[in-house]
This record gives sequence, C-alpha cells and structure tokens, in this order.
Amino acid sequence: MSSILGNAQLAFNNITKSKIDTLNLINEISSNIISNKEVILKANKKDILENKGFELDFNVILELLKKMKKLKSLYKTKLINNSKNTITEYDNLGKELEKLRNEGRNKTTKFRELLGKKLVYSMIITIFKRYDLIN
Repeated sequence: MSSILGNAQLAFNNITKSKIDTLNLINEISSNIISNKEVILKANKKDILENKGFELDFNVILELLKKMKKLKSLYKTKLINNSKNTITEYDNLGKELEKLRNEGRNKTTKFRELLGKKLVYSMIITIFKRYDLIN
C-alpha cells in the first residue's frame, strides 16, 4: 500500500512541478498545421482514394484551433479573477483572526473555523503561484 501511495505522490509532484504554457502549445500546433496545410491535404486526398480515411475540412480544423485559443484565454482570465478574490478573502480572514486574537477569543470555534478557512485559502494561493497565475 505504501508503494502505491509513494508512486501516486511522485506522479502528483511531477505533474505539479511541470509548467506547460498551453496557449503557447496551441499556437505551435496551429502554426505547424497551417504551415503544412498543403501536405496534410495531399495526404488526405491519397487516403480518400485508397479508402483509408474521410475528407478533411481544413476550415473545421482552423475553427477548432481558434476556439481552443479563445477558451484558454477565457479560462486564464477567470482564474486570475478568482485568484484576486481569493487573496482579498485571505487578507480579510487575517484581519478577522487578528481582531479575535486581540479580544482573547483565539480558543473559540469561530476562530478555529476561520483559521482552517485561511489555511485552505493559503493552499489555493500557493497553487496559483506555482502555476504563475499570480505573483
């Protein structure tokens, strides 16, 4: 059981440490497809003649690539907005915890709930930083 857990932890660490710029990847794929359009269409015609494939509509491919770029851009914008809200909430929790400390209420259920919430926000912010979504 511990080796399975160790392997899962290793896989998780490898995934989280890798920083892939998916927008750049999409741009590279688009560039390669566009620059090889004639070769792709020629191969497609040969496949159709040999009954090994279907007719490729290059406009569909280009439209899909445009949509992928747009989705990536919208997704990153949404993440950045969420990260700003998370930082604001994290700061507000810190202020409220400080207020409770000053009132001597650091053993209350409310204090502990807010402290747990602040820890969760701290982990979320760390993830945002790891993937360069915030500075």
